[in-house]
Amino acid sequence: MSIKRPFSGRGIFSAVTKGQSRRRSSMKELTECKNLYGPLPERDMRMLISMVHQPSNEIWELARRVVISAAPVMTLDMAVKLVAPPNLTEVPDAFTVRRAIRYAVRAQKGRRGRQPHWR
Repeated sequence: MSIKRPFSGRGIFSAVTKGQSRRRSSMKELTECKNLYGPLPERDMRMLISMVHQPSNEIWELARRVVISAAPVMTLDMAVKLVAPPNLTEVPDAFTVRRAIRYAVRAQKGRRGRQPHWR
């Protein structure tokens, strides 16, 4: 019986390939995300990229717990709740995830920016 390494690039994360690595440059904020120990590990970066390019319930359940801002401590789920409309469905769309990442990075730098009008 063989044990597979988690997040080895198989299964739900197979969508992130070498050809898609160029897309990282379009999300500058993703490289500026930090968890409590420093820059995000590659595993968490791949999860967030997968969530942006192919949102699904499986990826959301894993990615929602990723810490994307160290100070103030903010998970992806917390950031999505801050920028999403109140009637958000269970899985946020790619645009909402990008806005949440941008909001968390700006909060980490001390520039909160504008909160949505419904807050």
